[in-house]
Amino acid sequence: MTDKELKKLRRGELLDMLIYQTEQNRKLREELDSANSKLARRDIAIKKSGTMAEASLLISEVFESADRAARFYLENIERRNRETEDFCKEIIAQAQRQAEDIISGAKQAAGDVSNNGSRGKNNHLESQFSETESRENDL
Repeated sequence: MTDKELKKLRRGELLDMLIYQTEQNRKLREELDSANSKLARRDIAIKKSGTMAEASLLISEVFESADRAARFYLENIERRNRETEDFCKEIIAQAQRQAEDIISGAKQAAGDVSNNGSRGKNNHLESQFSETESRENDL
């Protein structure tokens, strides 16, 4: 509407126009407030989702660290088990060699005694041989 047209309007018409414009202004302000409220909620939701994503990443990192620690722990246990098995095998091999040495020494001594015909020495060797056999059975 032009200025000329506005000047031709009566006071009542101008008042009605003013009331109408005020009502429109109020409705537009309400819509703006509503839109701003929705925008604020979306911003909060976006921030929360960002926070949730960050939390998810942190949790993921914690799980990865725990997984690495568990794998390291299991590798150490397996390594120590292998070392222990190797150590036990070596001890058993040493014990078997010692037992074989004792048995061969006892057999050799028994053969020497039977060649000499000495009964007293034979009794002593027989007791050593019995001790050796009992040691073998213990192993």
